[in-house]
Amino acid sequence: MQLSDSLYLLVQTLWDYHHLNHRLQAADCLIVMGCQDLGVAHKAIELYQQNYSELLLFSGGFGKITKDLWRKSEADIFADEAIKAGISSEHILLETRSSNCGENILFAMQLLQGRGLKPSKVLLVTKPYLERRAYATFKQHFADVEVYVTSQSITLADYLQSATDPEQVIQLIVGDLHRILQYPRLGYQIKQDVPKAVINAYEQLVNAGYHQYLI
Repeated sequence: MQLSDSLYLLVQTLWDYHHLNHRLQAADCLIVMGCQDLGVAHKAIELYQQNYSELLLFSGGFGKITKDLWRKSEADIFADEAIKAGISSEHILLETRSSNCGENILFAMQLLQGRGLKPSKVLLVTKPYLERRAYATFKQHFADVEVYVTSQSITLADYLQSATDPEQVIQLIVGDLHRILQYPRLGYQIKQDVPKAVINAYEQLVNAGYHQYLI
């Protein structure tokens, strides 16, 4: 896939905005948000091995992409990666019903609470371009819980190069920005400041045809 320099810079603007660059702290639980990107699972495994938490909760059933991609749930696929890395199943919880970002968080927290666990600090692991939306969603529902968000350390260029469908990735990046703009009024996320440069980049990408995953 070849992007013009001008289009690439627009995507880079959204990519940079989606990142929160949190300084991470050890947490009661790693909530790993399922998706088609195994890099999310590998980042969670790395954090577990670095002692950020003793509990890995993989959350994800089948989403709009994985329903046509895998026969096992996102959580099961991710857990398989963790077990292959030597992590004991005793340290893994699975939530296999969720199909979107909001359900990932709500169902994961419900699972913890159902087991008598009430985390005061959570570390969310997700895709690079979902960091900001994951944080805003979590804070909408669990304002009193301390939360940090992280993702695989990778450049936009390398992420697109490694993707099976780079065009789809850009569509998703634009779609997530649309949700950041629209979801607060629907009660799904807290409101966040969106710089004018980010809105301008988003609008130009939509006008260029990147509107597949708009609401």
